[in-house]
Amino acid sequence: MDPGSEEEPTYAIAYRLEYLLSVAARHGLRMRRDPQPGTWGVSTRRPASMDLVVLERA
Repeated sequence: MDPGSEEEPTYAIAYRLEYLLSVAARHGLRMRRDPQPGTWGVSTRRPASMDLVVLERA
């Protein structure tokens, strides 16, 4: 399956970490731990794992 294809549209979703953190801060959230990168950008195997960001109330 091709990333960004109509068969799997969720592969086309991506946000920069800085953007996510700014939105989180506006809503009183902060990062609980360092982000864990997934395998979606480096692996051709599917399903690939997504990045993980854990937030908590500030």
